[in-house]
This record gives sequence, structure tokens and C-alpha cells, in this order.
Amino acid sequence: MNNDYIDVFKAYKLPFETAFFMDIDQHDEIHDEIELVWVIKGSVKVYTNNQEYHLTNQTLFMVNVNELHSIVSDAKSVIIIYRFKNEYLYENNLFFNKMRFKSRVYTFKELAYKYKEVPLLISQLIRILISPDYNEILKYKVIGLYHMFVYELYTMLLKEKYLDVKSKNYDKYIERLNITLEYINTNYNHKISQETLATTLKLSKYRLSHFIKDYIGISFQDYVTSVRLDKAMELLRTTILDVSTIAKSVGFSDVKYLNKALKDRINMTSLKYRKYVLSLSTVNSIMNKTDLELFKNELSTCLNILSKTL
Repeated sequence: MNNDYIDVFKAYKLPFETAFFMDIDQHDEIHDEIELVWVIKGSVKVYTNNQEYHLTNQTLFMVNVNELHSIVSDAKSVIIIYRFKNEYLYENNLFFNKMRFKSRVYTFKELAYKYKEVPLLISQLIRILISPDYNEILKYKVIGLYHMFVYELYTMLLKEKYLDVKSKNYDKYIERLNITLEYINTNYNHKISQETLATTLKLSKYRLSHFIKDYIGISFQDYVTSVRLDKAMELLRTTILDVSTIAKSVGFSDVKYLNKALKDRINMTSLKYRKYVLSLSTVNSIMNKTDLELFKNELSTCLNILSKTL
């Protein structure tokens, strides 16, 4: 059994950790992060507070901060475990550690009926993360969706205690996030106007700046630089164009600014980077190819079922 908790997307530097298990047998675990256990397939038992909880397909269980617990599964189960990084939560005034919730099993069917946004956002997050086209640009979409997810989860847990807590409709926020990212991803090689984007979204420049900072975690200009750098790195990997041509084609004014952005991200210049194959994926090094394909197949089946439910 694989009992090592390894964040398979560690290279992406996300505000949460994700571990995949084909089966699990962990005893007397305790940690200071909130933990979410999602059973894709199989049967899992969680033991905590002298109680046993039985999880089956498409069910979730949340473990409180610093709560002693054990997780044991049948063979050939498929499980995802998320841990939410406290630094990010505290920065956003989400103190799960001060709001201990009652341990129980949640079904996706129940969540889809009572708290639609929670399973919807989880599903969108994981679809992007397992995509073969995942890259540095999509990272910020993941961060934006995660920001919505943890707020909605926090609201859900509050509603379990205080029935008058209001939920948000995240449809407009997801649409705003998609328009913002699409605008920058389409126009990165030109002079990009934040004012034009604000007008398109019918927001003030001030509100747009706060939306971008809140939902993707960096400023408008920093995201533009990140997109340009991602495009430049792709050209450095896949073409023989000279560095000066690449810099200008992706929107950098000259090689100096491209090299500065590269050094900030990976501590290499353009020429040094060209000599290496940079891989952001860590999944294949953690699971063998057979297990990985099985995991993805089971997860895809689960996501397809969820998409019909939600």
C-alpha cells in the first residue's frame, strides 16, 4: 500500500496540496491543516473521535485541524486527499481552526442539491490539474477557482452551524475570471490595457485590480509578465529563433526584461534555459504508468457522472 503523502502538484506552488492514492492504510495521523478526503472509487473507513465513518464512491469527509484520525481503504480504491495550506487561509481571513465542524460523510448528490458551488468548483479544479495541457498560465485559473472554493466551503460549514448565512452565486465570478484570463492570454504580445479590460467587464480599474489580486493572487501586470514568460519558454524549448526575436514576439521590450523574468522564476537566463528540458509534471515520478492511467480513467468517469448530477 502507498501511504506516503506526496503533493503531486508541488511544482506548481499552489495554495493547497493534492495527494493521489490507489489504496491507503494510515494510522494515528495528526496535522495542523484542514484535510478533505474524496473517494473516487472503492470503500474507505475514517476513524476519528472514537467513531468510524464509511465512505463509498463520490463521497467526501473533512478532518478538523489537529484531529487524530486514521484512514484505511479496501484494495484498488481511488482516493484524492487535499490539504489546505494555512498561510493562504490566514491571509484571506479563513480560520478553519477556530470553527471546528461536526465530523460526517458528505455525498456529492447532497452537496449538489444543498451547496451546488462546492462540488462544481472541486470538479473544475481537478479537471484542469489532470489536463495534459496544464501549464503555468492555467495555474492562475486554478488559484482563482480555489479561492472561490475555500470561501464557499467556509460558508457551507458556517451554514451547518448558523442557518442564516448567505451563499454566493459564483457564476459571475467564474465568468469574470475566464474573460480576464482569456483577454490577457489572447493579447499578451501587444500593449495590454487594463482600462480596456475593465470596460469590457463593466468594472472600474480599481475594482478590476482588486478582483485580479483577490482571485489569482498577483497583480494585473505580474500576470501579464507570467503569460509572456510562459510563451517565451515554449518558444525557447521548441524553436531555434534567436532570443531577441522571441522576446519581442511575446511582448517583452528586449532580452534584458525576458532574462530578468526567467531568473525570477527559475534562476536561469534564456540561453541556459535552452540547454535544459524543464518539466513541471511530477505525477509520473510518483505513480507508475499503469496506476496513473487507471487513476485518470476512474477520475474521468467520476467527473463525467458529476457533470450530469450538478
